Amino acid sequence: MMDAELFEIEQQQKAGLSAAKQARRQADLDAQLLANRIALLKQEEQKAWKKIQETKKRAGEIMALRARNEQKLKLEEELERRKAYELQKSRDLVNKQREKKRMEKHSLHESIYSQRKQSVAQCRSESRMLQQRKDMEREESVRKNVQKSSEIRTKELQLRQKAEEERRARLEKGRMEYEERVRQEEQERQRREALIAKMEREEMELIQKLQNTQMIQRSAYEELENALGTIAQPLRRSPRSAPSSQYRLTQ
Repeated sequence: MMDAELFEIEQQQKAGLSAAKQARRQADLDAQLLANRIALLKQEEQKAWKKIQETKKRAGEIMALRARNEQKLKLEEELERRKAYELQKSRDLVNKQREKKRMEKHSLHESIYSQRKQSVAQCRSESRMLQQRKDMEREESVRKNVQKSSEIRTKELQLRQKAEEERRARLEKGRMEYEERVRQEEQERQRREALIAKMEREEMELIQKLQNTQMIQRSAYEELENALGTIAQPLRRSPRSAPSSQYRLTQ
């Protein structure tokens, strides 16, 4: 009868020890899973910082592109001013040449007048008609030049306006894309922070749970030790129970 009780106690001890080992292995597995999640969080944080650096780099590139566009616009405006200056200079030269020719023609007419007194009236009439025709041609030429210059300026102004509109559209598009990327990054950051907070709470819960399990385990060990101590005392008093000591468990 005593051997059967010892055998039953031995089986209970084995079951308790097996349960304790299983609990320990489960705790080890939980700790490894939490370590894996923490490592994954660190990797995600590194990725987030990498994206932030890429965003800053992109913003710098946009600012550099804007500076280059502004410099290009200044160069184009300077080129337009130079063209206008050269055009005005050419006009002044043409006007001087025309004035010189007019004076030369006037001197020639005066010489003819002095030489041909008999045909003064006819010469004057012909000279006036010739001068009128030339004046009309000159005025027409000037008008055409002015009109052509006006058309050129209008076309150039339209081209500049179009280029400016395209430049502003590109800048606005770049700004909107930049703001969208920043917004997405901010949303991702907030989501990551919420996930980290959740995992930290889960980690604390697991730690508390593990501590509770360890307390239960220690209590089970204490109960087992008490039970073993209680059983060992009557065994030492009875000679019949001596051969059964080989079944006692060591902790």
